[in-house]
Amino acid sequence: MGRKQPSESLDKAIEHMFSKTKDLRRQLRKAVVDHVSDSFLETNVPLLVLVEAARTGNEKEVEEYALVFTEHANKLVEVANLACTMSNNEDGVKMVRFASAQIEQLC
Repeated sequence: MGRKQPSESLDKAIEHMFSKTKDLRRQLRKAVVDHVSDSFLETNVPLLVLVEAARTGNEKEVEEYALVFTEHANKLVEVANLACTMSNNEDGVKMVRFASAQIEQLC
């Protein structure tokens, strides 16, 4: 029993699947970049409002803004880890994961 040669339509289907997979990867990378951009825009705002609340002595606002700051920090860690899954730069990934671990320990 010999193996049958793949048909031309099977070859076209495989080629089409590779093309669609490549397109999907490109769209996924773009989505990750957009997510990173959105998360890292004005990263100092949660910290600034927390500092201002502390400066004025408003304990209720400090508690509220501390939660906002913690949520934002956790979101940055999540986005950083997502970006790491998309990167081939081993040294960069190690640095980002180390920084993420430091943020998680602080929060």
